[in-house]
Amino acid sequence: MEFIFQDKYTYFWVDFLCIFFPFVFSLTKKFDFHKDWKYYFPANLIIAFIFIIWDIYKTKAGVWWFDQKYTLGINLYNLPIEEVFFFICIPYACIFTYYCFKKYIKINAYFIQLTEKALWIPFILIGLYYYDRLYPMVTFSLLGISWLVLKKYKPAFFPAFLLVYLIMFFPFFLSNGILTGGFINRSIVNYNPEEIIGFRLYTIPFEDYFYGMLLILWTIWLYEYFKKIQKW
Repeated sequence: MEFIFQDKYTYFWVDFLCIFFPFVFSLTKKFDFHKDWKYYFPANLIIAFIFIIWDIYKTKAGVWWFDQKYTLGINLYNLPIEEVFFFICIPYACIFTYYCFKKYIKINAYFIQLTEKALWIPFILIGLYYYDRLYPMVTFSLLGISWLVLKKYKPAFFPAFLLVYLIMFFPFFLSNGILTGGFINRSIVNYNPEEIIGFRLYTIPFEDYFYGMLLILWTIWLYEYFKKIQKW
């Protein structure tokens, strides 16, 4: 693993490998996610833009920074171009998986419905507790507020979203593990210890798992909204 991921193409390969197979399978007759591109890509680009602006600000504020050894050296403002593509590649892989699950698998939503009713409370509390640390404060506060809105309106996509996010945990662990130095000599993404909680699962900061959840949640939310209004 270290032999493969040890040069300036490392972050590029993380992005590429995350999107390659979902993209290829999207074009097949069986999975045919390409039919939903007209809903997906507008949603993805809008949410990606929000997260990129957020990313630019947090990089400028010193919440995190990037090791240029593992990037191509092409930057958008203060972000490596690979970080920009991260917000395209990761959501695509996740929403493709979500699309396939909704199409082929019947989900028993009972347990998930119980879970969705309560999780907004700890999210809000964590955000408030870490009010002086930018990363957890923003991430958990926005996730808690989003969860509370979803709890009120009970959208049909929510059980499938939760299940798919749990399924995507392993590939997320691998990709983010590389980005945070778990399988290479040093981290591509480095974090200011004064701006994070400090607890890590392997090399991945605890917040990253919920930052990713927020990214996928918002993208699916908007994707489903565009599908709904197009059918009216």
